Amino acid sequence: MQGKFNIRTVLIVFLLSIVFILNLTKISDPDFFWHLKTGEIIASSGAPSQDGFSWTHAGQNWLDHEWLSQLVFYAVFKHTGFAGLILLKAAVITGAFFMVFLVCLKKSSSRHGASETSDEALPAFETSVFVTALGGALSSITYSVRPQLFSFFLLAALLMILYEKEKQSRLLRIIPFLFVLWINLHGMFVIGMAVLTVFAVEETLLKRKLSTLGIITLITAFALLINPYGFRAVIHPFKYLAGSTHLHMNYIMEWMSPDFHSVYGKGLIIYIFISLSSFIFSPEKPSARDLFLYFMFLASALYSVRNLPLFMIISSPAAAKHIALCLAPFLKRIADKTSPAVIKSKALCALNYLLIAAALLIIIMTFRKNFRDGYLQDNQLPRNSAKEIAALNPEKLLHPYHWGGYLIYSGVKVFIDGRADFYSGEFLEGFFQSTELMKNPGGFLEENNFDFILWEKAAPLAFYLSNSEDWKLLRSDEISVIYKRKL
Repeated sequence: MQGKFNIRTVLIVFLLSIVFILNLTKISDPDFFWHLKTGEIIASSGAPSQDGFSWTHAGQNWLDHEWLSQLVFYAVFKHTGFAGLILLKAAVITGAFFMVFLVCLKKSSSRHGASETSDEALPAFETSVFVTALGGALSSITYSVRPQLFSFFLLAALLMILYEKEKQSRLLRIIPFLFVLWINLHGMFVIGMAVLTVFAVEETLLKRKLSTLGIITLITAFALLINPYGFRAVIHPFKYLAGSTHLHMNYIMEWMSPDFHSVYGKGLIIYIFISLSSFIFSPEKPSARDLFLYFMFLASALYSVRNLPLFMIISSPAAAKHIALCLAPFLKRIADKTSPAVIKSKALCALNYLLIAAALLIIIMTFRKNFRDGYLQDNQLPRNSAKEIAALNPEKLLHPYHWGGYLIYSGVKVFIDGRADFYSGEFLEGFFQSTELMKNPGGFLEENNFDFILWEKAAPLAFYLSNSEDWKLLRSDEISVIYKRKL
């Protein structure tokens, strides 16, 4: 007997294929490498409690709150190499946006009171596909093999549980366990707690008594203590954001606002315009909860591009619902003409299978094409220079902030690295202002008594060193230079 096979299955496959393909990129984020090295240390001797990577802060206490992510990365790398880590990233992000799609479909179908397989629900389905695909594409510029990818997945899972709570109240029991996992994976658990609190407060106000979700939220707050560092891990994100270490946000690209001159920035403007317009013209008013979450996460995305995936995940369900409400009559007319609910023709059914096979083939071909010459983005990593620096065994090396992670992976003691929450704000600001020539770097170089400098070839500091009588050029390649202090 031939099973039902509708065009929506094809659309879902292509939606997931788009997200998956967008994540088949080479590893270029140097911060990934110190996470990988830490995972190796954890696997052999447990989570570190002191810094063993830098020569500037060696032996100081270090709270490695992302230890579980690092252990996962190392386990995958040990058995499958860099290819496995790239596929892990693609699978986790694709899974996250599949859950976003399911939440969008549930949210946007609820107004119509129709089942997901009826013609009346088709506008909601198509809108959900559109919003999810757009969200996955716009936020793809921020994806990398780093612990935050687990936060995107867990945030989507949390939303799915919260939107299903009316039909499946038992799902709420999962939430404390989800957050125990989350706090050991990444510091964005605070974002999840904020979302959970908003839902709990809304439900408590409506019922005028402490709701079940409110009780679950309180239990979850205590469950966060289940981690190797206890209460210190719970308050760590707040200390990081409120303390002086946040000064580095002024100098690091991922913490800066989106570039609205880029394709992604223009796409974000279009999405904001469409979603806000749908809120205004929708026949059903958006809930106060949805509006609060939308504008809260919109503000965070406009403040820092690294928050863009959070905004897309949180805002997509409400946007999908109200876009569907606005466009339902028009999309219904198209659906009646072009998309019967169930395709009975053997020829068309075969075509559906062919399209799905084509999507899988495109994924395979993209993987082979993108990684034909390796899995690392060589033009962004100082691979050869790092080997030479490791052989030179410098005592006091200066290097760019974003190369610290790769140097750690290469066995070199670093001046600074991507653990921005570990270094003080004054230390970070002094480094950035001196190395970016916001002030004369001479005093900074003398004060720290560097013996070697590895730097980007095209950067202003490299030009400064080339004209200094105190430094001798040892090596120069396409992306980096190595200087040694003259005796």
